[in-house]
Amino acid sequence: MKRLFMLSALVLAAVCHAGNPMVADPTVINVEGTYYLLGTNGGGSDVGFPVYESTDLVSWQRNDSLALRPGNVFGTKWFWAPQIIKHNGGYMMFYTAEEQIAYAYADAPQGPYTGGDVFVSDKRMIDPFLFVDADGSAYLYHVRLDNGNNIYVAKMDSTFTQPDFSTLQLCIRSDQQWENTWDAQWPVAEGPTVLRLNGKYVMLYSSNDFRNPDYAVGIATADSPMGPWVKRDRPLLSRHTIAPVAAAALEAAALPQKLGKDGTLIDGTGHGDIFYGADNQMYYIFHIHNAPGTPSPRRTAIIALDSATLEPDITTFRIL
Repeated sequence: MKRLFMLSALVLAAVCHAGNPMVADPTVINVEGTYYLLGTNGGGSDVGFPVYESTDLVSWQRNDSLALRPGNVFGTKWFWAPQIIKHNGGYMMFYTAEEQIAYAYADAPQGPYTGGDVFVSDKRMIDPFLFVDADGSAYLYHVRLDNGNNIYVAKMDSTFTQPDFSTLQLCIRSDQQWENTWDAQWPVAEGPTVLRLNGKYVMLYSSNDFRNPDYAVGIATADSPMGPWVKRDRPLLSRHTIAPVAAAALEAAALPQKLGKDGTLIDGTGHGDIFYGADNQMYYIFHIHNAPGTPSPRRTAIIALDSATLEPDITTFRIL
């Protein structure tokens, strides 16, 4: 169903908070050259989703108003991992609250998002990502908490409000050594982002507990959006990948160069989203640890990807 809401003074409030985004699980939507960045609030996830704006991906300002807050949407706590899409002349947000997946609507990308509903399931579910294929068919990638954090997919209806869980398929489970370096009894695969590239369906995902310094981004491919998925045997992006440029990134962000136990400067790279810049450059926005040994509040970082291979260009890595 479609619900459109009049722009309110809440939407039109002045943007006045300059500074670095401190969000986890970030996502960006580019609307006519203005970038809107949302994510899990680093100062406490129960309040809802802060939103930052930028026109150059370097200088960010935080809006006075939250994009979504409890009270007129599903959920009262644990607002995590939003995704925004354009929909029916407005915008639709998919998000996690209370370890369930819900959606809401707004007239503007920065919100306020209201209304919507929750997807009912017999499992706890987090980290939604809606993928719409070239033929218009839609798929809800998400994480189900079932003897670990495991990535699943289910077909969606044309309104994007009804998952068909009878079509549910397992996509990714963490079963490689790099995906579970703590040998945890509860392995973690989460934060899916899916796109179609060079005739294949490609998924970026994150593995390891988010508190683990080895939290990292993996890549898998499939011939169908329902899978089966074939994983690469090493991470696409990790603290080791960006080690050669970590010191320069910390200096540019005016952050102390605190060393981890193994000498690394940046830990916990993961759970992000792909977006395109005004120059059609592909980017991956993700979070990192506040500092080695101090996972939270997590910082937000960005890196350019090769649009043909998705390989990260480490020289572009920077902390926002």
